Amino acid sequence: MNSRKFALVRFTPAAIVKQEPSGEQVPEVMPLANIVETPDAFVVTMDLPGAAKESIRLNIGAGELSVYAPVYRHVPDDASVVYSELRPKQYRRQFRLGPGVDQELAGAQYDDGVLTITLPKTPEAKPRQINIQVK
Repeated sequence: MNSRKFALVRFTPAAIVKQEPSGEQVPEVMPLANIVETPDAFVVTMDLPGAAKESIRLNIGAGELSVYAPVYRHVPDDASVVYSELRPKQYRRQFRLGPGVDQELAGAQYDDGVLTITLPKTPEAKPRQINIQVK
């Protein structure tokens, strides 16, 4: 894939921490992503385990795609945490998009912790076949 079509804007390792109003420190985690190019679109998939579909925010515009998804610890009101290795976190990832992406037609699906973003190509970016005329 041509590196001009997509570029990573920001590498965010889990070392970045945000302070929540509760005083808890929540790490920002960069979800790993795959980007596949088809004849008609670019398809971005990334794992967001633990994120609720309703909490995922996708923004696209000005040549940039950003993904944000917080993951909270859910404890019923009548329970208390005895031991926990699962910590709240915030997934965050940004990509710079090339001019061949039709940002208006972008779409997304979230299933079993996997976010799939489809970024259709502009007509100019789609491959086309050239007919050869025989004389």
